[in-house]
Amino acid sequence: MVLGLFTRRSDDNSASAAYAKPYGDIDTLTASDLSSPKSEASPVSDRPPYNVPYMVDYVQAVSVSEGRHGKEMGEGATLLTTVMGSVVRSPVQPFSSAKGGLLSQRFPEMVPQTSRDSGYLVFSLTCGSIEISTLHKFNDINAMHSLLRRAGPQPNTSDLVQLLDDNLAFILQPAGAALKHLPVKGPKDAEAIRKAFGEAACSMRRYTHPVTGAQVIDLCIDLFSMWIVKHLFPKLAFVKGRQTDIFITDFNSRECLCAFRLEATDALIAIASASAT
Repeated sequence: MVLGLFTRRSDDNSASAAYAKPYGDIDTLTASDLSSPKSEASPVSDRPPYNVPYMVDYVQAVSVSEGRHGKEMGEGATLLTTVMGSVVRSPVQPFSSAKGGLLSQRFPEMVPQTSRDSGYLVFSLTCGSIEISTLHKFNDINAMHSLLRRAGPQPNTSDLVQLLDDNLAFILQPAGAALKHLPVKGPKDAEAIRKAFGEAACSMRRYTHPVTGAQVIDLCIDLFSMWIVKHLFPKLAFVKGRQTDIFITDFNSRECLCAFRLEATDALIAIASASAT
């Protein structure tokens, strides 16, 4: 686990050199999309929304109005959660809900700060030999309940699969105009998560935390089960200075379950490189 701050790199900070990639030699992207990793995306606030022990310099808040995502979602798009922190480590089998699920497993120091009146999302992305987990707090517990009702009046663990089948899409969006022509889909055209990544590569469950009573959703995706993402993600996430916006979006309702910007800082690259050895 790396502790740090939500920070923004200054625009004049040079970041053109690529660090050692944790996934070996990867073909270079063509044309001008790799000419410079500097981002031209909208600035993100340096100030973290909460004082929590999992603030890191490689995960930042991002607006749902950014780039293609914002253009296709429209002005009425709503972000349901706020990113609170992140942990990057080797993948493991998630705890059962009886043991507190991914909240207890990945963010144990946050558990005492949760309560039965609050809702949380733990979003876990497996990327080969590492797992990027982010913690998000629902801005309104009623928004969480509204989301769950789309999976049925009294959704249980298996019922949330319907959200992966029909509602939620994973959006990968390079930040900055220099990378905007990469072959990735926006929210309007993206397939639902389960259809895009495959049944075995994703899961979504809800549970009540056994200690605090907080309402929690665990969402897990194996990114490398989709070839194009496996090919592109290391070039975006692990080349120093690059920034990638990640969204889980319901296009039909114009809602975004979670959003964050992943920046390839020294800390993230060091963790990824160490995990690959």
